[in-house]
Parts: sequence; C-alpha cells; structure tokens
Amino acid sequence: FDQTDTWGGQRFTPTNLTFKKSMFAFDNMIISIGNGISASGTYGADMITATNLFQNIVSAESSDLLLNGEKLAKPYHSTLSTTSDNWLITPQGTGYFIPKGNDPIVVKYDNQTTPKHDGSDFDAPITTLPAAKAYINHGVKTSNKSYVFVAFPGTTPEAMATYAALALANPESMYKIEAQTNTVHAITYKPTNTTAYAFFGSTGNLDFGIVKANTGENLLLDKKDDIKNTHSFAICNPNLRPQSSATDSWTATASQSTITLAGEWKLIENVIGVQIAPPTNGETKLTIDLYNGEPVYFSIAEYSTAVKNTTETPWITVNTLPEIFQLKELGLIEGNTVVKLLNVSGKTLLAKQFANKAGTIDIPRKNLPKGIIFCTITGSNRTKTFKLIN
Repeated sequence: FDQTDTWGGQRFTPTNLTFKKSMFAFDNMIISIGNGISASGTYGADMITATNLFQNIVSAESSDLLLNGEKLAKPYHSTLSTTSDNWLITPQGTGYFIPKGNDPIVVKYDNQTTPKHDGSDFDAPITTLPAAKAYINHGVKTSNKSYVFVAFPGTTPEAMATYAALALANPESMYKIEAQTNTVHAITYKPTNTTAYAFFGSTGNLDFGIVKANTGENLLLDKKDDIKNTHSFAICNPNLRPQSSATDSWTATASQSTITLAGEWKLIENVIGVQIAPPTNGETKLTIDLYNGEPVYFSIAEYSTAVKNTTETPWITVNTLPEIFQLKELGLIEGNTVVKLLNVSGKTLLAKQFANKAGTIDIPRKNLPKGIIFCTITGSNRTKTFKLIN
C-alpha cells in the first residue's frame, strides 16, 4: 500500500502512509502480519498511525467484551502493554490474540456519538450508541513498524484461553512466521504441514522451505507430504495488470513467474501453463503462466535417476502468421495426430484429428480469443504442449 492523493485536488492531509500486509487463513484462524508501516508529513501529533483490530456497535443482541477472560464494563478506556500476550473477544464473538512484542493496544468500550450521514447535525450530533473498538497504536509519524495478530471467527472464551495457554508454552506450536520482509511474507502452518507465501515482487535466497526464489508477485501454497515426499502447490497472481482496451474500459493481461526449488523434482502430472526444466546443480525451476487471478495447481515428486534426460530433436515447429497458426512437423504429419487448443481455464477451444498428410496444419486465428492459448499435439505416443499468443 502506498497512499497517494491524485484525484484532481488534495482531499486529505498527506500522510505518505506505506505498509505491506497479508492475511493467512488456516482452519479456524486468520493470521495477520504487516511490516514497513511508515508515515510522515506536516500533520499534528494528534494523528496517529494505527492498525485496527475491530470496531463494533453493541446492540441488545451482542455479548460481552472480554479482555484476557475478564468482562469489561462501560466506560473503559485503556492502553495495554504488550510485554505479554493479550486476547480479546468482541461483543459479536470474534476472538483476537495479540502476541507479545507488538506496539501498545488501545481498547475502548463506551458510548459513541456520531453525526447523521447527511451531516445535518454535524455541530451537535444526537445519535449515541455503545461501541467497542481496539487498535494497535504505531505512534505519530512512525517508521518501519510491524504487527502480528490472530483472529478467531465465532470463538468461545474456553477456546481462546486454551489457545493462549498453548501459545504461552510454545509460541510456534501452531504456526511459524518464516518471513516478514518488504518482498515476502511467509507462514508455515504446523497441523497441515503447509507453507503459505505472499510475494510482493521478485525475491531470492530464502533460507526456509523448498522454495528458494521467485521472480514475480503472487500468492503461493506448498503442502508437503512427508510420507510420500511430495509437494502440492497452488499459485495465483491477484494483480490483473489491467491494460486499456478498444472494446472494454480495460482488459486483464497475463503474468509469468519462475520459481526455484531446492532439490531435484519432476511434475507428477503435466499441467497446462506449468513448464519444468531438468534439474541442475541440485535445483529445479518451474515457470508458471498466470492469468485473470485464477489459481494454478500442480504437484511434484522426487526426480528419479531412471528418468531419461535426453534432448529431443524438435518434433513440431510453430509459425505465427497474420491469419493463421502454422504447425509444421519435421517429416510427415503422423496418422491420428490430435491437435487441441485450450484457454487458460482449461476450456477446449478446438479439438481436431488429422490423418496422414505431408506439410503443415493451419489453424485460423480469426475466431480464437485474444491472449494466451495452450496447444497440445498428440501423435505416435508423443505429446507436446506449448503456448500461443493470439
């Protein structure tokens, strides 16, 4: 996040606020981490930089506000020390666990007076309701602050007390923060042996897990099976990278990331949009095509020395011409050769079988969608998949 004020005239006092934040959801918890929280400007000392935990209107249907298991009564205004762990449950039933080491936590439970939405009683608001709120106070004109907290939707005091005792005995019993930097946030969730990454851009030299480098911005999950020694991955890029379009106001464009893995691996099954290179120097690289924010799933296993790693003579060559894709085989087109075209979601756009013939296979481009198209050619016990750009 990088706050700008470019909407045709200044709308607010500039704070130059920047931060990196991410949220990781596992089972019944949401682990939130942030770093690089900075703000500066000519504003006064009454304008703090804060990370909001919650803001609740308290109604007759709401429950109590709990702090470390104790019910709070109105009016309550306090700043909590974070030399030890703290936990709260909101009147709506969401739990928050804030481990020690964070900036101070401000908790308020009192009546709140708010102007009407049309501003008609701005000078003397008359609408008053009880409200409960809590936030982490990072200070005024702060620099490079960070936070960690865990949210538990629909929890109970007993469940929160149990988790607090578990975290006190062993802070990393449930999860471990592997990275909290300006290029990547990463967490390993112990119960499912899953490492989750939020890559803000290219990064390398990672000293944990199997992933050692990543060339792009994306979200990545790696779930390891220790018994089979396999890894199952899910990856997506939520940045649609919009570009101007002649027919629409904008259109999404594709991105590509190359991931470097420690060790020698192979794909368990071929996946459209995933290319894997033969291992070299104890590392394996995969290149993944990402489009429309959609996820790509693939799994890997140990690379067997029995797998032949020979360089084939090119079987199919492709020429992209103005009106057609021209597929040319080195030799005759084999009998029962099947050509399939698929979009990035795996939907079949064309499926055609060819008998023996010399020369080329011409595919008209006119009726194909714009963007990335995957072409799979199968014939004579050989399969080749490659990418076309229409």
